[in-house]
Amino acid sequence: MGRKHLDIMDLQIFQAIMSEGNVSRAANSLGLNQSAVSKGLSNLRTIFRDPLFIRSGAGMRPTHKALEMHHNVTQSVHLLDDILSDSPHFNPGSTRVHFTLGISDYGSYVLLPELIKLLSAQAPNISLQTIDINTHTAEDLLLTSKVDLCLASDASFTHPIHHTELFQDHFVCLMRAGHPLAQREFGVDEFLSCKHLVMPRQGGGAAGVVEQALSTQGKQRQIAVQVSSLLSIPDILEGTNLLLTTTSKVAIKLQKHADLVFHPHPLPLPTLRFTQLWHARNDRSASHKWLREQVYLCANGHSAADGGAIENFL
Repeated sequence: MGRKHLDIMDLQIFQAIMSEGNVSRAANSLGLNQSAVSKGLSNLRTIFRDPLFIRSGAGMRPTHKALEMHHNVTQSVHLLDDILSDSPHFNPGSTRVHFTLGISDYGSYVLLPELIKLLSAQAPNISLQTIDINTHTAEDLLLTSKVDLCLASDASFTHPIHHTELFQDHFVCLMRAGHPLAQREFGVDEFLSCKHLVMPRQGGGAAGVVEQALSTQGKQRQIAVQVSSLLSIPDILEGTNLLLTTTSKVAIKLQKHADLVFHPHPLPLPTLRFTQLWHARNDRSASHKWLREQVYLCANGHSAADGGAIENFL
């Protein structure tokens, strides 16, 4: 085809220039001289018939072609690194690697802060990008290689998607501490006598779980306010007599921002199962397996020293 040979070093050079935005810094990060990096960039330009990076001030700006290639190149380098590694283990303390995580609104709220804290401590050179998802797109994101790992609840999946359940959560009623129902448990009739605040779908779980449960009884609730973000919920609840149906993990976190209480839900709502999902192509990758282990440990409140106990699940 008249194209030059492409090897893993060319792909690593592409990644380094994309990350550093400068040929000299890219050379330093790879332990190469600037001439070798420039030669690699020239080879890439010939192969892909695109300049890929254009000088802009003191740096290099990626072209549209480079931006389109970035994700696939990252995935390819991950896989090749694992295949060529002398050791089946991933060294998080020194390896520079990028992961893309598909995560639901629920997962971002209850798990992501602790996960980032754990990753920052264990692997300072790792970078993480998140993409908002719901369970209707988690499988598609994995099948099309747009993400390395998905975190969602009650997700549907088929081969070649693998999964591990991280934890379960249950629905509760959240309200201000001074609410007329705050000091006692209550039934469906009292639940329906109140007006309700509706929040974004949590965890990508089944849409309208409250409405589905009420429909079996031929009943409806009064929805007074619908919000698109979790941020406004504590202040709204603290200043009104609205009820919010949410999960216990979200309720506990919301309590940190306002004087709120929660009670068992009077309706028989389903349990929320929060899961991590990945494609079979990443199942044996040492770096991806390490990431899955950290997610599992974080979700279950374990330390990194407990990692051996979960090896068979990931």
